[in-house]
Amino acid sequence: MLESFFFTKQGDFHPQEADPITLLSGPPSSGKTSLLFQFAVNSASQCSNVNSKVFYFSYGYQNFQGIDPGCEIFKRIKMKYINDDDDEGIKKYFAAFHLKDTFPIAVVVDDFGDFFHE
Repeated sequence: MLESFFFTKQGDFHPQEADPITLLSGPPSSGKTSLLFQFAVNSASQCSNVNSKVFYFSYGYQNFQGIDPGCEIFKRIKMKYINDDDDEGIKKYFAAFHLKDTFPIAVVVDDFGDFFHE
C-alpha cells in the first residue's frame, strides 16, 4: 500500500491488490494531507478507466500548490469540503454508498476523526 502514496512506473501500481482500508496518522504539520492528496492523484492517474473517480473529503478548503485545475487527472478527483455546519454530508455519502452504480477508485477522507464529535 505504501507505494501508492508515491509516484511509480505505470505498471507498478495495482489498486486491486492494495489493502481496502489504510489509516495514515501522525503529528500536526507532518505532511499527512499532502500524502493523502498525492495518493488521490496517483490513484486517478494509474487507473485506465477515464470515467473512474476518486472522492476526496476534507474539513475546510485545501490549497494544493502546483496543481493545474484544468488537467485531466485533477478532473477525476471530486473534492468535497465539509464545514462545521454540514458534517452530516460524509455520513450520508457512506450511508448511500451501496446504491452507487459504479464505485470510485478510492475514497480519501482527510482528518477522519474530525468528522465524529460524539
